[in-house]
Order: sequence, then structure tokens, then C-alpha cells
Amino acid sequence: MGHADYKELQRYVRLATEWDLGARLLYAHAKAAGYLYQAHLRYRLSVELRVKWTGVVHGIADVMGCRRR
Repeated sequence: MGHADYKELQRYVRLATEWDLGARLLYAHAKAAGYLYQAHLRYRLSVELRVKWTGVVHGIADVMGCRRR
């Protein structure tokens, strides 16, 4: 392996390491992002369609019903 090949390999290893760290950070926040999404969805459906929900467990709730307009 020549010097140029070694430099190219170093570059790929550095990029792979950076991508892995970024993916780990994103994954660490995925659960919180899912909870926020679910909460916003419940809010919008509650306001716009008068949907009623069961209690929230682990960020998720089931539809109990909705009122007719």
C-alpha cells in the first residue's frame, strides 16, 4: 500500500467515524422526537376534529372517539 493509498484509507475511516457519531446522536434523540410528533398530532386532531384520547403511555395514546360537528 502506497502513501497515497494510506491517506485515502485514513480519509474514509475518518468519514465513517464521523457518520457513525452523527447517527448515534440522531438515534439518541429519535425517541424524544417521536414523542413530540405524537403529542403534536394529538393536539391538532383534538383541536380540529375534537378527537378524544386514552391516557398517554410511552408517548402513544389511542383514540377514544370524536364528536360530530
